Amino acid sequence: MRHGGYDIRPPMSHPTPATYRSDTLFPRVERAVAELLRDGRPVSAPEVLVRMDMLLPATVTEWRLGRVPYLERVIQGSLGKINRVLRIISLHAHDLQLLPAPPQVAGAVKFRGRVLRFSKTGDPGVEECARRVFVARPPKRERSRQRRGAEDRV
Repeated sequence: MRHGGYDIRPPMSHPTPATYRSDTLFPRVERAVAELLRDGRPVSAPEVLVRMDMLLPATVTEWRLGRVPYLERVIQGSLGKINRVLRIISLHAHDLQLLPAPPQVAGAVKFRGRVLRFSKTGDPGVEECARRVFVARPPKRERSRQRRGAEDRV
């Protein structure tokens, strides 16, 4: 609901599959995911946050080089907002039938033997959710070609 040019819907505390599309952050997440897919890029939390202007690309690079102790520290937004974005990314990826990315696409989770952390606490649930990377399904014709190639090798 809009009132005087601003949105007066209360933010959702925990988006669910039935309600995530009505969350105030959904349009921004949807736009960021669409841009990444249009550019042929994998969908990851850091990339979506960059496209939403909640994170600077240079900061992601610094984190990947081990110069930032945890990414959560440099994201612009509260922890609740960051967690909602992560949840919405996962739910939206599921609805778009995106596939989990293979490890070589997902990228490094370590730098010089040290695990790159997303959150200050290192909570396994948050870390796992933030590390998820999704890719678009190949077109149907390409999938059938891949299956035929696999059958020929058997």
